[in-house]
Amino acid sequence: METLLHIYLFLVGASVSSFLGCLVWRLEQGWDYSDLFSKRSVSETTGEVLRWYELIVVGSGLYYGKYFYSLMEIVGGISAIYLYREFDLVGAFTLLGLHLLAYWDYQSLGIPVILTDIVVLVLAFILFNPYLLGIWLVLKIIPMESLFKIGKGDFIVGVMLVCSLIYLGISPVDWYLIFMICSVSFLTSGLLLGKINMKSKIPLVPIMLISFVMQLALKVEIVIDYITI
Repeated sequence: METLLHIYLFLVGASVSSFLGCLVWRLEQGWDYSDLFSKRSVSETTGEVLRWYELIVVGSGLYYGKYFYSLMEIVGGISAIYLYREFDLVGAFTLLGLHLLAYWDYQSLGIPVILTDIVVLVLAFILFNPYLLGIWLVLKIIPMESLFKIGKGDFIVGVMLVCSLIYLGISPVDWYLIFMICSVSFLTSGLLLGKINMKSKIPLVPIMLISFVMQLALKVEIVIDYITI
């Protein structure tokens, strides 16, 4: 019975992640706000309305070569199982915010400053953490692009993620190791598939999200449970 519940939760989480990706794409395409939630999903290339079997979570992305979207839906499914096992408002908001930022970073290779600011400020309020607010103010002033060769938005999201990890009792060092492994895997697979080259700009937020969810899954032993079944 527990396995069936987890399958249901996985499908719900994957569907929510898929919807967030659709929402970000529609916003980037300049859709009217009145159409964001009312119109049916369409093909990114042809604009034709997608049929029901083209909207199956995980499977459709794999079939049509949209591997990133399938991966994000899997991450969304695992996130839902984690929140069922160990719900926390900070974890829930961090996962939701990271999903939105990850889709945006992947599709446009950049994050709107206003969106990053909203996510960080809300999280600082939930954590009641003046240190996160102070760090955010400092990072708004320091030219992160020239100091660390990464976007200011990526750096701010990284700081936000570390604060969430500490709150949830997870070692940021362990997360960083998984983040580096995920980064190398992402680069290697992208090069092998011909999706990127050595000069390509790499979206970092999706990798942050994937490594974060892997840490959460290890914390509540989601994967270990199914390996031992």
